[in-house]
Amino acid sequence: MSETTTGPASSWMQSLTAGGWQDAQLLPGDWRGVVREVAVANRAARQERDSAGFLRRTFKKKSLPPVAPDDWMALAAPLVEVLADDARADVPMTVTVDVRGTQAPEKVVWQGKPAQLPARVVKLDETRYSDPILELHARLVDGTRCHLSVVRRLRTRKMVKRSASGKFKQKTKDKSKTVVTVKLVADGSRPVHDPPAGAPVTVDRAGVQPRISSKATLTNARPEQVVEVALGLLVGVHGLIDTGSVTS
Repeated sequence: MSETTTGPASSWMQSLTAGGWQDAQLLPGDWRGVVREVAVANRAARQERDSAGFLRRTFKKKSLPPVAPDDWMALAAPLVEVLADDARADVPMTVTVDVRGTQAPEKVVWQGKPAQLPARVVKLDETRYSDPILELHARLVDGTRCHLSVVRRLRTRKMVKRSASGKFKQKTKDKSKTVVTVKLVADGSRPVHDPPAGAPVTVDRAGVQPRISSKATLTNARPEQVVEVALGLLVGVHGLIDTGSVTS
């Protein structure tokens, strides 16, 4: 869902539960308000759901208020609010949130059988998913353009394996990775320092405006770990930009 202006928390909640927001644009101050309104509405919705009687929970589920998805509350919301705090107040900030679930059919990027089977596996079907959970675009207070993305990659394997005793067993195995990417485009008047040796940071000086990027891949990471790593990447790449000059 695309949004361009603020609205009641219920409308934001409804669009979240319907799948997310696509290129939603608001001023940073309005984004802070949305994050907090949704948090309040979410707490009230959970309280109402918890206090609902058995018959309502069973036969009138649609009458219960929607609850914000976990990926929004634990991962996306903190990053939106932190970035809004450092963004220029007069420049809209763009947020794309996808909470349809990592295993939504449209997120399949490969499906088939590996060329080589592991030991004692007689049948194996593999599906790979790419889930773009979050994308943020903002102009920071110093004029720097910032892009932050979080993509979850999931590999699901359904296999039939023969044990050492000759018995056949069915097994499902998942492997999840989360890729966090931060890219900054610095104003041309600001010098950009070289990253320390061995740091996973790339500085591209080919254009008029230097571009700095860094990426981290986490295995089976919890949302709070993703938030911590994303903020660490932001601090690391922004620390290479000289703060001596200010862009209006």
